Amino acid sequence: MKAILLRIEKLLIAVLEEMGSMHSSAGTRQKLAPAVPDVWLNKDAVIDLLCITESTFYRRMAECNWVRKKNGREWYYLKSSVI
Repeated sequence: MKAILLRIEKLLIAVLEEMGSMHSSAGTRQKLAPAVPDVWLNKDAVIDLLCITESTFYRRMAECNWVRKKNGREWYYLKSSVI
């Protein structure tokens, strides 16, 4: 039984050392691009996406923390924050 525990301990140490070396080399890797680019939607697109009325849109906009930006006179909402 003791021999099995020693073998398991050695395997765990080897795995932890490998993970440590992977972690130390992680800083040299290039960062990956996001899988899905940010999609910005206007008010009408958000209403269509969520299948809600205009009054529900304004209520949710006030209650929720939707990420938004203004371009000209129109507001755009980040799709990932709306869903």
